Amino acid sequence: MFSESNIIQANYKLHSSVLETSINRLSITSEDHRIDENDFIGFLFKSSSAIDIEFFKLILGEFEFDIIYLGETDGLFYYTASFEDVYPEESNFWHTISSPYQIKLGKIILNNIGVLRISLLNVQTNNYQKIGSVEVTSDKLNNDDVNDLFDYLLGKNVSYWNPFALTVHQNENKPLRLSFFLLVAQLEKDINNISLLLPEFLTNPISTLNPTYINEVFDERKIMDDYSIQWLFSNLDVLEKTNLISTNTVKIKNSVYNIKRMLTKDFYNEVDIYENQIIAGFFIDLIDVLSAHLKNIRLKVDLLKEEEITLNKFSIVKIQEKKFLERQGRLSKELINSISIIKGTFSEYFAISFPLTEAPKPVNKFESKEHYLIVHQIIIRWYDYKDLSWGSNELFGGIRTLDKLYELFCLYKLIDVIKALGFKDPKSTLDNYHDYLNESNHIGIYDFGTSNDNSNSVRLFYEKLPDELCTIIPTGTGRELRPDFILEISNKHGVRYVILDAKFKKIKNIKRYTFQELIPKYLHGIGKIDGSKISISGLILLFPEDKSFINKWKIDFHKSTYSIEGNKSVSPVILAIEVPLGKHRDIRLREILKRLILI
Repeated sequence: MFSESNIIQANYKLHSSVLETSINRLSITSEDHRIDENDFIGFLFKSSSAIDIEFFKLILGEFEFDIIYLGETDGLFYYTASFEDVYPEESNFWHTISSPYQIKLGKIILNNIGVLRISLLNVQTNNYQKIGSVEVTSDKLNNDDVNDLFDYLLGKNVSYWNPFALTVHQNENKPLRLSFFLLVAQLEKDINNISLLLPEFLTNPISTLNPTYINEVFDERKIMDDYSIQWLFSNLDVLEKTNLISTNTVKIKNSVYNIKRMLTKDFYNEVDIYENQIIAGFFIDLIDVLSAHLKNIRLKVDLLKEEEITLNKFSIVKIQEKKFLERQGRLSKELINSISIIKGTFSEYFAISFPLTEAPKPVNKFESKEHYLIVHQIIIRWYDYKDLSWGSNELFGGIRTLDKLYELFCLYKLIDVIKALGFKDPKSTLDNYHDYLNESNHIGIYDFGTSNDNSNSVRLFYEKLPDELCTIIPTGTGRELRPDFILEISNKHGVRYVILDAKFKKIKNIKRYTFQELIPKYLHGIGKIDGSKISISGLILLFPEDKSFINKWKIDFHKSTYSIEGNKSVSPVILAIEVPLGKHRDIRLREILKRLILI
């Protein structure tokens, strides 16, 4: 069998720049190595005994790959990993070396950053044998860029992405079931619902009707029972002899007495009962758990700040961790404040002696009133959440590479720019069939309505074609063409479209390859279902800041005279626009969209 004692060496390929002159292998038993996202990578395993490759997989983060037998030399058995179908068979994605057997190296970590953990999986026993891990860095982003990217997207409450590429979550013993941010989103919704129901709780609480006795001035309209009579005979001093016979007198042995005071019976609604104790305890438990989490976050952030001061260069992974922790801290604090307000109002009207911090078991009374039933379901969900893992190292579910992160950045940047042109916050109609662990939950339509001057209406389609459009060329895969974004502009003259695609590439590659690829693909591959003429005003590629390119502001496919700013401007406009990472760096994008939307 393939066991830890059998592994003599497991190597990975480092640095594409030295491929032609050196094999340059490093052992991956150490966690101190870093590789670049553009490096070619491959694996060579040596084993002192033959293994059954059917029962072993190479695990890179959350992905698994087959093991391939290479051959035997000097009593050692050589194996490699198969990375087929990771990227297309294009020469710039692959390289082959011989060491001592031919190994295929590929850019399997392209556009990924984070900690790449490497393990072998025994599929029979489901046991993982950790080989090592390396940190994957980016040559397209510096630390400031990463800061800006995380700040912007976290500020938009993007609910689904994980910049750890090809990684697994660090809590190995407890699989991810719920991310902190999804938990907060659910809690915010739940707390808002409880806030709306609070008036109903105050006017229509669950309570028990309890008897009480009051020693008060006699009033025949009050309720008196046998116990009241017994009390009277035990307290004859409340009787005053009189000659007047009235409704508040009694006759004892031919003597008439006036009743000064009497123990009367009354009923009151007791709210200090199980159901309300559970709700009061729920508020306390929420605040306690979130406060403990907030305290832990602050300690970790402080440690990271000290580390940042100590180190000359703060790694991208550390930047990401710090941003996520800071965001978690802000959300926790805001949520604690919201819960505290509701808890205070509830406590003011419900004097609870023993708040119960436990999942409710008797449910019959909760089911008797609708507002109690709704809160009962919220409380049950919370105590289910408490058993799940939603720690600080388990961020958003799923995998998102840097190119996908940049695409989401461009989505919200487009929304910001369109709003700046005089449109309102968009109403979103999002596709709801996506599994949040595998697909983006931002796919759909963003409807901005009509501009302030009521001349144009705008809809933004993200990874989705408008209903009236379709793919009109064969694609080979059978899938429809879906640009990242389609801007639909409508007015009394008809409907126009602007196609936009986010490209996490250097501008030299966009100019050399991407223009030529996308022009026929999108301008001639998308048309109307009914075959009528389609009006496309532009094809625009969006790319991050490229510090190596000097004249980057005006990257038009056409000559300057025929560009969108020339005196012989042609349609459709074909150009690339630099959209740098950050909040307020969209001047060029705003200028171009203003021309295309408001004409």
